[in-house]
Amino acid sequence: MQLSKNDSLALKGIAILMMYVHHFYLSPDRWAGYAVDFFPLTADMTVYIAEFFKTCVCIFVFITGYGMIQSLKKNHPDLNVSPQDTLSYTRHRLISLLSNFIFVYLLVIIVSFPTGRFFEIYGRSGSSVLYVLVDMFGLAKLFKTPTYVGTWWYMSLAIVLIVLFPLFVKLYRQYRWIFVFAVMLLPRFLNLKVANTNLLHYTFAMVLGMYCAQSDLFTRWKTWEDTRLKKIPRPVLFLFHLLILAALVITVLMSMAIEFLKKKLHFYSFINKLERNNPS
Repeated sequence: MQLSKNDSLALKGIAILMMYVHHFYLSPDRWAGYAVDFFPLTADMTVYIAEFFKTCVCIFVFITGYGMIQSLKKNHPDLNVSPQDTLSYTRHRLISLLSNFIFVYLLVIIVSFPTGRFFEIYGRSGSSVLYVLVDMFGLAKLFKTPTYVGTWWYMSLAIVLIVLFPLFVKLYRQYRWIFVFAVMLLPRFLNLKVANTNLLHYTFAMVLGMYCAQSDLFTRWKTWEDTRLKKIPRPVLFLFHLLILAALVITVLMSMAIEFLKKKLHFYSFINKLERNNPS
């Protein structure tokens, strides 16, 4: 059982909904001036959920890695593909991605040009043309130049991951699990401070998608489920899956609660420090 195109679209739909929540409720200033009813949650809980939903980017990256390997496997099941073929496929993906983005970019520029935002972002200096070209090709985040829309940072990530895909394929074919674990653990061992928009933060999701596609993980799981779990009564199996889901939810909620308490304690210590420095 592989992820079909409809499965991928469903995952993208879930990720898009998560992205909406993330952007709408990431901080109180985003709903300032509007009457928002958070019941049964609180505003603080909603903010932490919105922060957690940043994982929508990981879903997009996972689907990218999974889909690219699936495409290669159609003609090269063992990924024994020549560098020329890999580069050709990568070039095709890059052109497809950029052609769609450039169309959207130009449309946004044309529609919003009367507002004056174009010159507000890019300025009127000699480097303005360079800023426009860099942003139009989705590389503003990578080169740290002005960008017309802040959320377009993802384009830099997508482009870099696609460009690095031939290298990822080569390393995966040679080292398999060693490469997967290295990508997962190396940033932690080096104690790298990885920001949410940093490439290293999402490389593992890309490689994990590649691994799941190449190893037929979902097919193997389905086969194991059909042979081993088929003997278990359905009510027991349902309770088993329910317990796993509950454990995952509890883990996430505990993580959110810990972060919430950390921020609250930090806030209270900050207030106490102010009171000590400014006695009445």
